[in-house]
Amino acid sequence: YIEVKTKLELFGLKVTVEEKDVDKNLSEDEMQNVVGQSVKAGEKLTKGGAITLYIPSNKIYYPNMTGEKWTLGEARTWSTTHNVKLIVEYEETNDYEEDKVIKQSKTTSDYVKEGDTLTVTIAKAKEETTITDNSNNTTNTDNNSENTNTQNASTGNNTN
Repeated sequence: YIEVKTKLELFGLKVTVEEKDVDKNLSEDEMQNVVGQSVKAGEKLTKGGAITLYIPSNKIYYPNMTGEKWTLGEARTWSTTHNVKLIVEYEETNDYEEDKVIKQSKTTSDYVKEGDTLTVTIAKAKEETTITDNSNNTTNTDNNSENTNTQNASTGNNTN
């Protein structure tokens, strides 16, 4: 935008630059682009006329860590880079890949502010436990879910 601003000023225009919110995170190069102007395309300006150029605000949005299947390591690196305090919680589940972000407290429409706190929930594999019932030599495997009822085939008795 600096080049555009300079050229307009050389033509004798008064140029104002204002920030404008954009809907996505931009690269450093894209942050230098003009995203709008106060004068309609084709409208003529005379020497001494005024124009406002709009450039992207430097606001950064939170990434979609869950949708992009970020790891805890990636979330830590991102939070350090953006000076965001990271709180990590774990949830035992077999529905998601272990060590992946499955919940985050900020959405992709939230702006990142220095010193913010972001809570992420990381998938942790459920611990498999084996329970041995020595009374009738039946072994049940439980993945931390509801107790499974099994029926002893020889006696017809239910065991828990």
